[in-house]
Amino acid sequence: MCIRDRYGAYGIEVGHKNKVHMHTKLAFQYLEDNCIGEVHLNQNSILASNTAGDQSKIGDKEDVSLIHPSYSFGMEWTLVSKASLSNTLARFDFSAKSYKIRANLKGLTWIGRHFLVQGIDMHTKAREYTTVICMSSSRIDLRKQLVAAFDELIQNGTTNTSVTVSQTEAEVLSLYVKLYNRRRAFTQYLFNALESGRTRFRIDGPMGEGLELEEHLNGEIYLFVAGTGILPILDFLNYALEYLLYSVVKDKHGASKASTLNPLGNDFDRNSLEKVRIRFICAISTQNDFVGKDIITKLAQVSSEHRPDFFRAWVRMSDRTNVQHVENVQEYFSEAFLRKNVTSTTGKYLICGPPRFNLDNHTWLLSMGVPKSAIHFV
Repeated sequence: MCIRDRYGAYGIEVGHKNKVHMHTKLAFQYLEDNCIGEVHLNQNSILASNTAGDQSKIGDKEDVSLIHPSYSFGMEWTLVSKASLSNTLARFDFSAKSYKIRANLKGLTWIGRHFLVQGIDMHTKAREYTTVICMSSSRIDLRKQLVAAFDELIQNGTTNTSVTVSQTEAEVLSLYVKLYNRRRAFTQYLFNALESGRTRFRIDGPMGEGLELEEHLNGEIYLFVAGTGILPILDFLNYALEYLLYSVVKDKHGASKASTLNPLGNDFDRNSLEKVRIRFICAISTQNDFVGKDIITKLAQVSSEHRPDFFRAWVRMSDRTNVQHVENVQEYFSEAFLRKNVTSTTGKYLICGPPRFNLDNHTWLLSMGVPKSAIHFV
């Protein structure tokens, strides 16, 4: 419970009234002094120890630091690059000599965990951000190969597309951050860090229980996301897409040809989604802000053509544009909409978005009889 309480964002759900509590250095030191072990931490971590690198930590007298092969605590990272993805969203790449980044984690248990980021050059408040492996350049290339090979296999029974994994480890930790134009907002500091030369950051993590997805999932999984709230669940949807492509080809052409679509060696039998039905309810401002749209649309297309009950998506675009293969919604999401489309009260319900979005959906689900314990804020 100490680890969950210390690292969880909404780990122990009590609804929308959760408040951020910053533990004292003494509390962190107490936990470190009394830590007796860990549970499956390595397999859940995106971090891998770089034994050849220098283990640079923040000053011993001021901060508690821990050098560990699978998580960063009190370690100094350097911001090395920034890539704009839209007018308000950017990817920030951080490096640390002590770590490399696992680019191809398997399974589900690691998905959705976050990192705590804090400026060092000008002491700032710490903020939580998510890394999204499926949006790395190597995984985007792999996804394009998988989709091309899948389409060829479905049409012709064979494929000439080479599906290869180009990268197993990366040198940078990529975090995705939305800019908020509020005075003294941490994002203002972060977005201007490279230009100002304030590139040193303390990064702790990975933290939290993520999406709390276990092996052998079954039943309905409802995903309520708005804006950048889509980021923590994208790796799950990407896994669902890879599983769907693999399983459809396996049913149609056999395991041998399906193996072409599993270059990462995921155990799709052990981590099967065969008994899962995914329901995706999403509010996005513009097409330009729709990170991971290619994942959503391909999932919806393949599901509708081959597994109609596997994946359904309702998307509301504020700019009134339409998205292919999904159910485009014009009205605002409401309790009436949920009562019409949320057909189960015994599933798993994940919510990630702005505070008002989180509060409304939480309230509506409770009013429909969904158990409080089944609703998770990501």
